[in-house]
Amino acid sequence: GIEVGSFGGTFDAFLAAVHSDDREAVVEVVQQAIEHRSRFDISYRTVGADGSTRWIQGSGAPLLDRDGELQLMSGVGRDATEEVLDQELLHRRASGAALAADVGRALVRSETIDVRLQSVAEAIVDHFDVAFARIWQSDRAGEVLRLRASAGMYRHLDGEHALVRVGELKIGRIASARRSHVTNELLGDPQLSDPEWARREGMQAFAGFPLMVRDRCVGVLGVFARDALTADVIGSLASITDSVAVAIDQHEEAQRVRELLEETESERARAETLLSERQRVASVLQESLLPPTLPEIDRLDVAGAYRAGIEEVGGDFYDLFPLGGERWGFMIGDVCGRGPEAARYTAVARHSLRTALSLGGNPAMALVAVDEALRTSGTDGRFCTAVCGVVSTADGGASPVRIGIAGHPPPLLLRTDGSVEELASTGPLLGVVPRADFSERSFELEPGDVLVLYTDGMIEARGSDGLFGHDRLRAVATSLAAEPARAITDGLVSAVNEYDSMQTHDDLAVLTLRRR
Repeated sequence: GIEVGSFGGTFDAFLAAVHSDDREAVVEVVQQAIEHRSRFDISYRTVGADGSTRWIQGSGAPLLDRDGELQLMSGVGRDATEEVLDQELLHRRASGAALAADVGRALVRSETIDVRLQSVAEAIVDHFDVAFARIWQSDRAGEVLRLRASAGMYRHLDGEHALVRVGELKIGRIASARRSHVTNELLGDPQLSDPEWARREGMQAFAGFPLMVRDRCVGVLGVFARDALTADVIGSLASITDSVAVAIDQHEEAQRVRELLEETESERARAETLLSERQRVASVLQESLLPPTLPEIDRLDVAGAYRAGIEEVGGDFYDLFPLGGERWGFMIGDVCGRGPEAARYTAVARHSLRTALSLGGNPAMALVAVDEALRTSGTDGRFCTAVCGVVSTADGGASPVRIGIAGHPPPLLLRTDGSVEELASTGPLLGVVPRADFSERSFELEPGDVLVLYTDGMIEARGSDGLFGHDRLRAVATSLAAEPARAITDGLVSAVNEYDSMQTHDDLAVLTLRRR
């Protein structure tokens, strides 16, 4: 940023171009080099005539005469701005992935909900160096928010913000509006209730997120910081809200079940009502693990279906979500076991896969991330099978697809020429093998082609002729190949329901992607 021939050649002229925050460090390094007659290396920022800031990697040494006396200083500087920015980006992404893993592990522990939420708040403070983080939980009526976790400069759970009415103060308004609120100019925020406190404590930024399960706000996550919050940090915080909301919702539903169980000990006549309530709870829990709707995609016809088991919540899940740039992430999986514990690990698996793909990871990397999260979460012998992938719809031709498979039943690829390919499993079960390795498959989805993903509940339904099996599934899928994605999905589930004369009623899931 200095015109050729305009540099004065003096140390003062050099310092004038150095960023004011870095001058003291530069002076100290140069003085040490002069004192010890040694070369030096340093990174610093400069400010150009246009006000732009650049990172410089500099080095130099004092030039001495024959008597060892200093004559002048010589040095060179290399523009390292792109390298520094790349390193900062990698660091922010790594921090986001590490936060997601820590949050996943915290939420599947067997401790109370307060302990688990406190671990989440502490992880946010540790990874992003914010001033403090807090989590409020809504009461059942949706009228009052109770402070359940606080980490950083404030750790107490009492005081004026221990109970916040929905619609009052910044936190209550977030719950009422069910919209996030983010600002890096806190003192100018009209919703700030105590500007004097913010000025005294040097607070610059705030980010608040409603914790939503379907259309219900179960709490609020709030973070205050003395430095501006970057887009990466804000995105990472937003990405964990689903997991935190599901944990709170599962706690509330489990509490309702416990209350019902206590009542039935003295009233046997309510046993049938209890069963109905448990089925409803299982349905509510399962819905929290599934997307409420699938996105509308111009060049991709998609449909999903889930059939619950007889009573308790199962471990099947699926999802499809945007990654940006007309790229879409998709997944289907099955955690072994049933009940609330299986639901917790299902939430970890789904949200870990979603976060890893959203942060730019490929399918194989995403499987490695969820495998590590499950193995370090104390799964008590549980494991998970899954398929995850990325499909691009950027142009009107064939859509490139990359998938990774971890011990899951092979997806079906239905071509327009009538052929059917089973994409066989290429990886181990998730949560079992240390340092597991997962590979990927790549193919193109031509217009009219169909990709069908399913869980083992489809092929393990029992009828008079034994298991429904792969062959029947292929035959039914082939007969429906020319239909829209919804008709294919519903037709497969109907065929299994009709065949299931033994009333196995294991939970099952199907996700169908058809290239328009």
